[in-house]
Amino acid sequence: MPIGHVYERKNRWNAGIFPITNRSVSNSECGPVCDLKTASDVTRQPVSGSSRVTTPRQDLYLSVGAWANVMFSDESRFSLSSNSRRVTIWRERGTWFEPRNITERHFISRGVTVLSCIMMDGRTDLHFFDTRSVTAQRYRDEVLELYVHLFRGAVGPDFIFMDDNAPCHRTVLIDDFLEMENIQSMSWPANSPDLDHIEHAWDMLGR
Repeated sequence: MPIGHVYERKNRWNAGIFPITNRSVSNSECGPVCDLKTASDVTRQPVSGSSRVTTPRQDLYLSVGAWANVMFSDESRFSLSSNSRRVTIWRERGTWFEPRNITERHFISRGVTVLSCIMMDGRTDLHFFDTRSVTAQRYRDEVLELYVHLFRGAVGPDFIFMDDNAPCHRTVLIDDFLEMENIQSMSWPANSPDLDHIEHAWDMLGR
């Protein structure tokens, strides 16, 4: 390589001008890429045309009286033989396959899916699903129409419904039903199971 090219590359490096390569670039090497919209503007956009509450002020700074209007719901599956993967053991290096470090699991067993809804001053009865999977149709017919719709009528327009991001909860069918019934639903951040109080109860029962 000519000497002039070497000095040119060195000067460009010192000036902070780096060549673009086809190697992978880590997130720490990249700065934020933003357009004219601010973060608060983006969070205010509606989700799939539904009446989901997505404004940070509404999500994070509700008064005690406003939280009394929020209904939390969650479902969990329980089986006769525990398939919990939360079992943690301390083992010595190289003892991975020793019998004392192996736990037998029965993956084919009967179970039941249970759903519950709670509010600050009330709750629903436990709702049991049969062995079939919970689809959006069943979620609308057996949960939203049976429980959420009635509580919305009792509480009034300030009622807010909160469920997690399970696939059957985030469909066009569900969004259309919530919008048609004028039911506000709070947006759920990803990977945040601890936001739902029922999740802690399911966790203790599952153990």
